Amino acid sequence: THYQKIVVSLRHTAELMQEIDAAIPGWPIE
Repeated sequence: THYQKIVVSLRHTAELMQEIDAAIPGWPIE
């Protein structure tokens, strides 16, 4: 369904943000 695609997209984005956060110490997320 469309909803499932949104959930997968958000999950993928969260994983990418974790990778970026690990690659760049002090990444400004506040």
